[in-house]
Amino acid sequence: MIHSFEVYSPSGIEIKEYDTSKTKEQCVTEIVDSLKSVKWYRIRYHLCHNEEQKPCDPWQLEHEHGNIPDPEII
Repeated sequence: MIHSFEVYSPSGIEIKEYDTSKTKEQCVTEIVDSLKSVKWYRIRYHLCHNEEQKPCDPWQLEHEHGNIPDPEII
């Protein structure tokens, strides 16, 4: 299993993956700390099971900050 995060910010959409030696909360804290100077962002999360050849959990909204534009407009 892998913690998988989709980070949408002015820089675009980036996928960040972490092994499960860290908790989800530790990963979110690390990501949020890296985005302190960013005006807006959205972080979505799912637990990825690709290595086990199983379907991943659905994406869940984990954290938002600022006035987030529609990704189709950018």
